[in-house]
Amino acid sequence: MKEILTDELIDMGVTVRRFIDNLEDLRGFVHNLAPFTKAYDDKAKEVYEGVTSILRNVPKIPGQGKRIELDEEKVEGAAKGIVSLIKSQVATQYLNRNQTEILYKTSFVMLISYFDYLISDIIWCYYKAFPGALSGKELSITLNDLKMCSDKDEAVDYILSKKVDSVLYGNLSNQLNFFSSELKIGLNKRIVKWDIINEAVERRNLVVHNNGIVNRRYINNVKRLAKGIKEGDVLNADDRYLKNIFEEVFLAGIVLTENCWRKWRKKETEGADDILVYEAGKAIFRGEWNLAGELCLYAKGIPLSDEGDIIRVEIYYCHTLKKGGKRDKMEAELKKICRKELTPLERAMVCALVDDKDGFYKCVEEVAELGKTSKESFIKNFDWPTLVDMSKDEDYEERIERAYAKMKDVKNS
Repeated sequence: MKEILTDELIDMGVTVRRFIDNLEDLRGFVHNLAPFTKAYDDKAKEVYEGVTSILRNVPKIPGQGKRIELDEEKVEGAAKGIVSLIKSQVATQYLNRNQTEILYKTSFVMLISYFDYLISDIIWCYYKAFPGALSGKELSITLNDLKMCSDKDEAVDYILSKKVDSVLYGNLSNQLNFFSSELKIGLNKRIVKWDIINEAVERRNLVVHNNGIVNRRYINNVKRLAKGIKEGDVLNADDRYLKNIFEEVFLAGIVLTENCWRKWRKKETEGADDILVYEAGKAIFRGEWNLAGELCLYAKGIPLSDEGDIIRVEIYYCHTLKKGGKRDKMEAELKKICRKELTPLERAMVCALVDDKDGFYKCVEEVAELGKTSKESFIKNFDWPTLVDMSKDEDYEERIERAYAKMKDVKNS
């Protein structure tokens, strides 16, 4: 396990990046499970269809009275065919449904645990940055524990650990109350669906402590989200559920950390802005429109410190509206953007949103003339993930190359 240095515990940038890295690794693992599950399901279907076909070829011999006469040779041939088909089609490298469910459950438990780790890291950050916040509180340490500490700092760390544990031992409602009441951190309840996060935490508890079997505590704690669920039901965490809750946990973690970062480290807002804008772009690139949209709404409400980032987020948000089928709302947002003085690059992105191809490539020529943006930025389109749709045109790359070549010829003439 990597040792976490004290300086890192005060660095909110390190804290949020650790959370993001943990979830990205988990995302990759879960993504790699899908082919194994599909392969097994496909093989199972082949076996079913093969067995059915073989059995249909077994001759039906009419009985004489209560006795049924069978063609033993045909039956034996059919049995051998079934066994042979199963052996040939169900290979050992495929995970069966029960095995993949175990891995999905394990991934779900890790997802919620990573959120717990984040809360722990944030609280550590706070008290390390503001140690005076611990003074005057009723915190205790036994004499035996004190003797085990080498100095005062270690004793303070021990007390701080107990404080962190006391928060983590509470349910999510108590933890959020700690952030809002004691740390004075906003929870952005209009953006983060905390009731869904709470349901996931309670479901995690069921999976870990009760084999997924619903009990009275779960129903009482999740309230309206338990509609249609009764005691004794078994709840799972399949791939679809995991994908949905993954986005909610990711959003909640980013928003909570960003709020703390901006409140406690006001001089580091540029770093906080960079991560927020970058993660919104990544969500668009992956096609996670809801997550990207919520990150953009959060960013629009801060607001960001750099005008270029503000416009970029507004364009990102319009892209999520377009993908969500809200074109009227997108066009209304674009009118606000177009009132601003936009760079040729920003105008190109607006043209891409409204599918104005001629306008887009004309803007690309202006961008090429300025020489500040490479053609690779358009071709690879990761800098501007909103170009993913436009880049699907057969002549897209050719026209980008042509625009840059044209400007090169003009400069050389």
